[in-house]
Amino acid sequence: MFKKITKKLEIWFKTALKGLLLLLLPKRDIAPPVLEQIRKVLVFRLDQRIGNGIMLLPLLRAIRAS
Repeated sequence: MFKKITKKLEIWFKTALKGLLLLLLPKRDIAPPVLEQIRKVLVFRLDQRIGNGIMLLPLLRAIRAS
């Protein structure tokens, strides 16, 4: 019972906060970057296992080639 009430309160507060922020903060029109202007892409993956990093290398090569 308590979990249902707190979940409803959480959802209500999130909705209220989002509405308030949309009213207060200025809207910014940001145009997406043109693909020809993108020169570098950063792929960051924090993982302590070296095998996962090695498995990521083909993906990075494919990103670089495209």
